[in-house]
Amino acid sequence: MNFDARLLTTFQAIHAKPSPAEASAIIDVARLAAAADKRSDIAETMVLIGISHMICEMAGIQDLDLSHKIDANRLLSIGEHLVPNGARELAFACAYLVVFQDLDLTPEEKQLIDALPGALVLDPDRAKQLGTEMEALVRSSRG
Repeated sequence: MNFDARLLTTFQAIHAKPSPAEASAIIDVARLAAAADKRSDIAETMVLIGISHMICEMAGIQDLDLSHKIDANRLLSIGEHLVPNGARELAFACAYLVVFQDLDLTPEEKQLIDALPGALVLDPDRAKQLGTEMEALVRSSRG
C-alpha cells in the first residue's frame, strides 16, 4: 500500500466523513501549522495541498482555495466548526503531519504542536498517540 493510501486509511479511521465546515477548519489548522515557522517550504506546501485534497474528498466537496492568507487568530474560531472529537483529532493529525514531513520540528512548530491539544480540547495522551502515528507514516514513506 502506498503512502497516500495508508494516509487516507489513517485519516478515515480518525474521522471518516468530515462535514464541509469541518473540512475547511481542519485544512485551516494544517495551514496554520505550515505557517508556524514563518518560512515557505515547498515540501510543506506539497504536503498541505495533498492533505487538503484528501480532506475535501473525504467531505465530498471541491478542493478549497488555499491562495488566500490565513489569519493567525483563526485558531480561536475553529473550535465551533470542530465539534466532534474525531474532527478535532483529524485537525491535529493533519497539522502534525505538515510540520513533521521533514522529520524535524523547528522551535515554532514544536510550540504550535504543544499548544494544539489544548486549543483543540484533545486528551494529551491521544494527541501524543496521533503524533506518533503521523511520525511513523512519515518515516515509513522515507524508507
